[in-house]
Amino acid sequence: TLLAITMTLLVAGLRMASVSWERSYQRLERAQEQRLVEQFIIRELSQAHPLRIREDGKVRLAFEGEPKAVHFTGVLPPHRGVGGTHVIWLTAERGDNGEQLVLSYRLARPNSLTDDSDDTQERKLLLDGLANVEFEYYGLAEDEHGASWQRNWQQRQRLPQMIRLRFSRAPRGPSDLIIPLHLTTPYLSQNGIALGATER
Repeated sequence: TLLAITMTLLVAGLRMASVSWERSYQRLERAQEQRLVEQFIIRELSQAHPLRIREDGKVRLAFEGEPKAVHFTGVLPPHRGVGGTHVIWLTAERGDNGEQLVLSYRLARPNSLTDDSDDTQERKLLLDGLANVEFEYYGLAEDEHGASWQRNWQQRQRLPQMIRLRFSRAPRGPSDLIIPLHLTTPYLSQNGIALGATER
């Protein structure tokens, strides 16, 4: 009887230890995944290209900032596809387990930089199980009366100075990424895509 009780306690203890280790490993894995995604987002947004395009006879930047999405142009890591400038979307979408942060991208082509219905667009889920996802943009407003944080970036002729991404995700809790952008001045080509850039 004592042996049976001892074995029962031993098995129960081992089972609890196994469950605890598994949970700790999952938390560590999620935290590591989040760190890698955050590094990727910081890299991509900080190197956003101020690409000027022609649209309806006017020239504007290929950049749009909203509370739940940011649309810009840049260069992706080699493992994401072929080289060259890409049109990139970072979007917060509703999922089964809260909000999801989704990366969408495709190669930039003349006269199609703002078309998000292209069937060549690739999608990648970056993070799920998020809450309170929000982008904000810091810079001069269109009236140029002073720089401030804005929920929507409507300045068509310049990039924001910084982008802030806020979200919450267990087990790390709230995250607040503030990402300065490396601003450059592009050249506009005849077909609507900038050929090169110089530092401003």
